[in-house]
Amino acid sequence: MRRASSAAKLWSDVKEGLVYIRGHRTIFTITAMWFVTGFVIRSYVDLMPGIAESVFGADETGLGILLAASGVGALTLSIVMAVRGRTQGMPQFFIVSMAITSLALIVFAATPNFWVATAAMVVAGGFGVGSAICAQTLIQSTVDIAFRARVIAVYLSLIIGAQSLGALTLGWIAEFIGFRWSVGGAAAVALGIIALVGPAIWRRARIIEGEALGPVGPAHGAHAQAASEDRKAAE
Repeated sequence: MRRASSAAKLWSDVKEGLVYIRGHRTIFTITAMWFVTGFVIRSYVDLMPGIAESVFGADETGLGILLAASGVGALTLSIVMAVRGRTQGMPQFFIVSMAITSLALIVFAATPNFWVATAAMVVAGGFGVGSAICAQTLIQSTVDIAFRARVIAVYLSLIIGAQSLGALTLGWIAEFIGFRWSVGGAAAVALGIIALVGPAIWRRARIIEGEALGPVGPAHGAHAQAASEDRKAAE
């Protein structure tokens, strides 16, 4: 009985998080965009062993260099973002970072030169983490504090799931067309999505920054009320 009650409570919390995300324009847009692009560009890390061997003919040392290069870029951008420490300009940087990540992965997939690919990994790893930091910061800064845990839990589940499904899908596609076309094509798709959705986020940058800096307003209260009514209906 207790186990059934806990499962019902868990499902209710997940549902509330989904309702809140759906009703909050900023959070929904960022989550949806990050989910789709994460599906097609974040999975390169999981595919790296196959890429290193089949594309560059690299052994364990080469694989380690590529992964380390991605890690160096990620660490560098993490430090830069931590030192920067403000949300001003973050919506624009979110879009720019994802675009640069996609372009770096296209270069990585297209080049036959191992060291050019290594440099591309530094860029992809760095700006990939930069865009992730922007997404999480903006979501945590704009969400109603009463729903923060549920929204972040749903967001992280979607992002981790997207990367895992992306690795499975791109790995399967690579069986037919090779890793170069699989990873490069996915990055090109991501770039197209960014070109379509990015301008809308860019135009709303001032509004998003205001949501991140300002107190919880009527809009957030509406989301909270909608989620609360949905929970009551579910019970």
